[in-house]
Parts: sequence; C-alpha cells; structure tokens
Amino acid sequence: MIERELEERMLRVCRSLIQMLELAFQAFRSFKEDTFKGSEKMREEFRRDSSELTGYLIKKGGPLEKGDREIKAFLSIASSFDRMAYNIDGLFDRLRMKVEQKILFSDHAVKEINDIFQEAMDLLEGLPKLITSQDKTLAKHMGEMGRPFLRSPMVFPKNIRIDSFRDLPS
Repeated sequence: MIERELEERMLRVCRSLIQMLELAFQAFRSFKEDTFKGSEKMREEFRRDSSELTGYLIKKGGPLEKGDREIKAFLSIASSFDRMAYNIDGLFDRLRMKVEQKILFSDHAVKEINDIFQEAMDLLEGLPKLITSQDKTLAKHMGEMGRPFLRSPMVFPKNIRIDSFRDLPS
C-alpha cells in the first residue's frame, strides 16, 4: 500500500498532467494565441511538483543501489510522468506553430486527433484511481489501452495540409 504523503504527491503530478493535456486539446481546437497563456505556468507547476516527488522518493529510498525495490518502481513512475510532460510540451510547440502558420487540418484528421486526445485523456484521468486503488486489473487494462501510444513518433514535412494521420508514413 502506498503511504498517504507519496500518494498525494503522485496525485498532484497527475492533476498537473491532466491540466496540461486539457489545455493542449483546447489549443488544438482554437486558432488563438491567448490559448497558450496558461501553458508556461502549468509547465512550471508540473516541474515543481515532479521535482518534489522525485526528491521525496530519493530521500525516502536512500542510496539507490541499496534502496527499496518499491521506491525504485515509484522513481520509474515519476520518470514516466516527466516523459509525458515532455511530450505535452512538444504538443504545445507544434500547436503554436499550427496557429502561427495557420496550418489547417481536414475534418477527417481533426476527428482522428480528437479521438487520440480523448484516449490520452481517458488514460491520464484513470491514473489517480489507479494510484489510490492499486487495482491490478485496472493497471493491466490501462497498460493495454496505452500500448498504441508507445509507437514511435511520426515526422511530418513542413507546410503540408494533413488529411489523415493514418495515411502519412511513419
């Protein structure tokens, strides 16, 4: 069972990630620069919460080579949170480019992106429940849901109109 303070720190990081993804989704649907105003503040909040979580785990675990196996697992989770935030940061950069360069998406591509955002949000919103319940069945289900996100990222040529993500080479 996770101790209460660790659980609260992990939940704070999850909430930051959820807020960042929600803002990214809002930015995708909007063509307004002001949509990004809160993104930097959210990034800083996430970095602070994530750093506090990692520091807490390191302090709790002592020297990593001698540290508790459970602490190492939680450090791995904290590292995964950092990777998620890094990818959401990348989304913000691409979305700014979308707004600045007035890049348009077809209706089909917008639907695909909406579906991907919703799947990602469903996964992120499930994390707090997983952290508090430690339900192994839920963990397995979320792992299966998350597999598509582990594919290597696609590289898009500049100045294209995207009609379908599935039609582009990876």
